[in-house]
Formats: sequence, C-alpha cells, structure tokens
Amino acid sequence: MIRLILFFVSLSATLLIGAGCLPCCAQPVRLSVDSLFRLIDERSRTVRLQTLRVDDAGEGESVARSHRLPSLDASLSVGYLGNGHLSDRDFSGGMSVHNPHSANNFAVEAMQVVYSGGAVSGGIRLAELNTEVAKLDLEQGRQQVRFLMLGWLIDLQCLRNRRRVLDENIGLARRMLEDMRTRREEGVVLQSDITRYELQLEEVRLQREKTDESLRTINYRLANALGFPVPDTEFEPELPPVDLSAPVAAESHWQQVARGSNLSLKRAGFTVDIMETNSRIVAADKRPRLFLYAYGKFDSPIVTEVPVLNKNFMYWGFGVGMSFRISSLYTANRRIRQARIAEMESREAYELRLENVQNDVQAAYESYRTAATELRTREKSLELALRNYDIVSDRYANGMVLVTDMVDAANVRLASEIGLENAKTMLLFCYYRLKYITDTL
Repeated sequence: MIRLILFFVSLSATLLIGAGCLPCCAQPVRLSVDSLFRLIDERSRTVRLQTLRVDDAGEGESVARSHRLPSLDASLSVGYLGNGHLSDRDFSGGMSVHNPHSANNFAVEAMQVVYSGGAVSGGIRLAELNTEVAKLDLEQGRQQVRFLMLGWLIDLQCLRNRRRVLDENIGLARRMLEDMRTRREEGVVLQSDITRYELQLEEVRLQREKTDESLRTINYRLANALGFPVPDTEFEPELPPVDLSAPVAAESHWQQVARGSNLSLKRAGFTVDIMETNSRIVAADKRPRLFLYAYGKFDSPIVTEVPVLNKNFMYWGFGVGMSFRISSLYTANRRIRQARIAEMESREAYELRLENVQNDVQAAYESYRTAATELRTREKSLELALRNYDIVSDRYANGMVLVTDMVDAANVRLASEIGLENAKTMLLFCYYRLKYITDTL
C-alpha cells in the first residue's frame, strides 16, 4: 500500500512539473513597418530567389565580356599508323607500302577577333541589360512581398481593434442583461426581452469567434513567411496612426514619382534598349569578320609523301584573316526586319505601360481621397451612434422605450465602431497602395 501511494505521488509530481514546462501562451513579437521590411529582406524566399537570378545574370555578363579575349586551342594526339596500299587508278598493280607505325601530332592555335560588325559589343551590352532587368525584377519582387505582408499586418491590426470593440460590446451587453434580470425579479421586464438581448449577445460572441479565427490565420501566414515558429509566435502590429490633418501630396506629385520610380515602367524601358541592341546584333551578320591568328604545329611522320617519311615536321605561322557569310546577303534581311518590328513593338509597349501606370496612380489617389472622406463620415456616425445609444439606454431605464429599441441602438453602435476601424484600416491601406504603385515602399 505504501509503495502504491508513493507511486501515485511521484506520478502526480511528474505531471505537474511537465505541465509547468509547457508554454502558456504564444511569444509576442512587436512588428512595425520598418522591422517588417527588414525581416523580408533577410528571410523572404522570394527575395533570395531573385537575388540568385541577379547573380546568375552577372555571371552571364562576365561570360559575354570573355568573348573579347583571344581564343587559344591546343591539341595532342598519339596513335598507331598502319601500312598503306598503293595501286593504279583502275585499282590494278596494287602493292603494300610499309609505314612507320608510331604517329603523333601537337598543335597550338590562337585567334583574336579584331572586328565582328558589332556582334561582340552588342552581346556584352545585351548581357548588361539583362543584369539590369534582373535587378529590377529583384526590387519588384521585394515591393510585391512588402505590399502583400504589409496588407497582412494592416489586417492584423484591424482585426485586433475589431476584437477589442466586440469585447467592449460584450461587456456592455452582459451588464445590460444583469440589469434586466434584476428588473425582471422586480416585475418590470419581461422574460422575452431578456431572451432577445441574450440572442444579441450570442451574435456578438459569434462575431468575436470569427474574428479570432481570422487573426489566427493571418498570424500563421505572417509567421510562416518570415520564418518564425508558427504555433509560438503572436505578432503585435505597430502601425503609424491615421491622421486626417496631415497634408497629402497632390496627384501630380504621385504621377511624377511614378514616372521616375515605377519598376514595371523602367523594365519596359530596358526592353526597348534590349530590342535595339538585338537589332544591331542581327545587322552585324551582314558585315565581314576580321581576326588575327597564329599557329604552331608538330607532325610525325609526314604522311603527305609516298612512301611516308619517318621524320618530324615542325612549322608555324601568323597572319590576318577575314570571313564573310555570303548567305547573309539573302537571309539576314528578313531577320533584320523582324528585329525592327520587335523594336517598334517594345516602344508601343512602353507607351501602353506608361498609360496604365498613370491610370493606376489616378485610381489609387481617388481611392485614398474616398477613404479619407469615409473616415470623416464614420467618425461622425460613431459620435451620433454613441449619443443615440446613451439616449435610448436612459429611456429604457425609465421604461420609455422597448427592448427592441435598445437592441437596435446596440447594433447601430457596434456597426459604427466596427465601421470606423475598417475606415481607418482602409485609409492606411490606400496610402500604402499609392506607395506600392509608385514602387516607393
């Protein structure tokens, strides 16, 4: 019996100690806009992938520059040379010719391109432009990830504010129910009134549960994207306050910023340069190619004589050469026309991209102005809703209104408070959307 008691005591102590070692809550992490952007640069897989592509393009640029260097080839062969067979032109009078069986060859050849019609310099320029495009893609990917996760962070703050509003309304509803139950005992309030208000409280609790679910989902995505322990991290947003009195630049300012900073517009400009460079490379095919060359060779035996001379033959030389592809006179014109059409197409694409960017900036600016107007309206609506709630609450306490009026007033107050939080979030989102469209996040 004593051993059994000691066993249960030991087991209970072990369970208590183990429960004490478990985390009681998620680890809070304060997250501002600047710290979010810093974490994205350090941990985002999208940014790391784009960085590798920039490195790849840089290596391609080095490869293109290496085409300016001289080419140097060396060959060495050692083999067996069999006997020959000598005959007349009609294959009669054949005889066997004994050859030396040891054969070897060594050759060194060097060539330096002097003029290629612009093909080498065009290839280097094309590689440089591809590197610049890769850098633009890196920055554009960074802007996209920043905007996406910033939207999550704004949603996170909006949901936390919504949860706070719902908690306040749940507290008000509970106090109202306590008062109604007290008055029910006095015979002043009907049970149906209490039931109706309990239904109102359950509806608010349901909204609270849905808000918690959305919070957990967004918190999970943010932690997973930033490399934090997913189940043990809870973010606390630290966003700048919404200030309607702060001046906002005019639309013309944002249009000017977008023209100089929009990355998709810059990329379209680089595409025009790439098509122009490609046109020059294609046109180089119709020009001759000049080069310098030098060589040195060592052959043994000399097989150009019959019988074969069992001697070593060493010779060298250098000179200037020219090559020209004659078929380019009737094949290159089509490719040149195709390249010029692609160049014109890229210019039209740039103008179209500029038009779209201007439209996007104008729409984003109007959305910001609308969001600011909505926020002012929501602030006034909340002021009126609070005043109405206080008036109806006093009248209900004095028995001058029905419980349905009280429920309506509570619903209007809750909707106004949530609407104000949504309006603040929307104004903040519209501001950062302007910065995202101009690629200045």
